[in-house]
Amino acid sequence: GGVNDHEENIRQTAMFIASLPGAPVTVHLLPYHAIAQHKYAKLGKPDDFVQMEEPGREMLETVIGWFGEYGIHAQTGG
Repeated sequence: GGVNDHEENIRQTAMFIASLPGAPVTVHLLPYHAIAQHKYAKLGKPDDFVQMEEPGREMLETVIGWFGEYGIHAQTGG
């Protein structure tokens, strides 16, 4: 975490989405995962990735709740 998972950033995003005209939408949260690092290692390529933590289930549930406060259905995955 730490890139765009701060509460203010998420709430601003939710407010923007809620302000758009049209039918309610579902937001799909695509959490960071480090799968590409393993692919690079298998290919013998340098691993220049910034080390980030994958969000836990509790954090994802919190974010889903924040979107819900703005009337937006959110779920994890695509």
